[in-house]
Amino acid sequence: MDKNETIQSSSTYNRSKKRIYPKVSFILTNRGSIQGIKIRKKTKAHRFVTQTIELSSVESRFMQFLPHPTMEPESFLKICTKTKITDYISQKIVYNLVQKLLKLGIIKEFRKTELNSRSNQIK
Repeated sequence: MDKNETIQSSSTYNRSKKRIYPKVSFILTNRGSIQGIKIRKKTKAHRFVTQTIELSSVESRFMQFLPHPTMEPESFLKICTKTKITDYISQKIVYNLVQKLLKLGIIKEFRKTELNSRSNQIK
């Protein structure tokens, strides 16, 4: 994230419903908090590759409060306030994680226009 780039509060996120590939599992500690993310992807050659992302304590807290796919998506800043991630450096670390997870297809981003159509479908 550059100096001029600000954290987008207009986008909302939740976990992706695509559960086939990549297959995502969470590495948990004894107390049940998320320590890492294990991703199993299928390559073009129909082989499987496993990638592990280790999470810091700040990233772990954020992942605990990330909404389930069946729940309403929430904004990045709202999830950060729930997890008490208030300083800019920690938010920047979590924002970089969110961008990485978006590229991998683990979480999905919703724009405001998509949210309106989604809420109409739910009702």
